[in-house]
Amino acid sequence: MATFEVLDELMEITGATELHKHMWFWRRVLIREMKALGERGVDVDSLESLKQTHARETTKLAALTDVIDESLAGIHEKEHHVAKLDLND
Repeated sequence: MATFEVLDELMEITGATELHKHMWFWRRVLIREMKALGERGVDVDSLESLKQTHARETTKLAALTDVIDESLAGIHEKEHHVAKLDLND
């Protein structure tokens, strides 16, 4: 039950319904809180790991977004070719 409450709160804060956007936001919150703990002298070994994971996932998301954009461009190009073929009939 608590998990759904957290997700609902994230959806409200971020204004987004996509899970990856919630996770991105949540990781940023965790990183900020861990940095604050580190500044107070608390050793947080997982902070560096979390930063690396966040960077990797952000890079992966950008690459996947590029693939989707290229795929959509290819689809539109093919639709244009089909439309030209239909006009030639």
